[in-house]
Amino acid sequence: MGAVADLAALATPAPSTREDMLSRVKALAETDIKDMAPTVDRDGVYPADTLRKLGQAGAFSQHLSGHGYSPDRRLLDTIEAMAVAGEHCGCTSFLMWLQNAFGWYLEVSDNTALRDMLQARVAQGALFGTSGMSNPVKSMDGIEKFKLRGRRVKGGYEVSGSLPYVSNLGDGHYMGSAFELADQPDHKVMAVFHINGDDVKIAQNTHFIALEGSGTYAVLVKKHFVSDDMVLADPIPPYVKRIKPAFFLMQAGIALGQIQAHINIMRDADKTLGHVNQYLPDRPEFFEDEMAKATELVAELVKTPLDPDPGYLRKVYEARLAAGELTMRAANSALMHAGARGYITGAAADRRFRESVFVAIVTPATKHLRKAIADLDAA
Repeated sequence: MGAVADLAALATPAPSTREDMLSRVKALAETDIKDMAPTVDRDGVYPADTLRKLGQAGAFSQHLSGHGYSPDRRLLDTIEAMAVAGEHCGCTSFLMWLQNAFGWYLEVSDNTALRDMLQARVAQGALFGTSGMSNPVKSMDGIEKFKLRGRRVKGGYEVSGSLPYVSNLGDGHYMGSAFELADQPDHKVMAVFHINGDDVKIAQNTHFIALEGSGTYAVLVKKHFVSDDMVLADPIPPYVKRIKPAFFLMQAGIALGQIQAHINIMRDADKTLGHVNQYLPDRPEFFEDEMAKATELVAELVKTPLDPDPGYLRKVYEARLAAGELTMRAANSALMHAGARGYITGAAADRRFRESVFVAIVTPATKHLRKAIADLDAA
């Protein structure tokens, strides 16, 4: 399947402009993504073919040097593509973020050989990658303990442990994650793991109220040899500081897509209920204005994704926090606008509300962001 996908990607001309890329993504959003959304949510179907098509449309490449239509990194284009897709399916936009995050890990790593080996196929959607950094990021911020531990061996590391919830996974996928050394916990390493079904395998461990088609599994790592060739950063503190801003800001694409979906629900409900919906406190116009402000702020912040200044990072945290909270506010308002029609299983308001809750709890969750801001202020 990988070779077939590689050939398909090469046979499809890459988009030549931002407008071309977004037009292709929009076409997919209004057909494949829209049609698949209920099945992805209800039956837990992982939309692999749709993701490949999004890669061919350029949705995974604009923030990666040398792979987009521009020689410059265009993070905002990547975020906009996620928002366009997410207007119809929050799960798909979440999977796009994971694919884009993995591409960003390769982009910022000093391991150019690893980047050369994987990044082009990630950008084309011919190879699937994901982020297994929820636990490491929370651990480095004093919320959890590292779940993967390794020891130095000849030519690399031997790593064992398990991660409970990692998404965009399947056999043959790649994952960027981090581990600490068992005999030296202060020493932490980030590397690429290949889901090989042997010493790195996945297992279904639970079911969720939404995003069931996100390919979310427990990752079981048992005496897996991580060669030095697969290391993204060693040690990781300076590297994590470089990846964090874009890692967080790209999640705005998930939020913006959800907010637009809720605005659509409100507008649709107003066709028959506008005479009473007009008395609700938060109307679609409010969210349109707030979304425009959020987009403008994100557009400014993504211009300097490698800015090391703590003040910049605080603005990133605040923007990501605001995006999550605005998403939840829009989700609640959409339900109020839809009324009983939105409270029926399978209704658009039902699915989008459940998806939106995830924006507030995915790493970095609302409580995580508030803690991180408080820690920066204390420092």
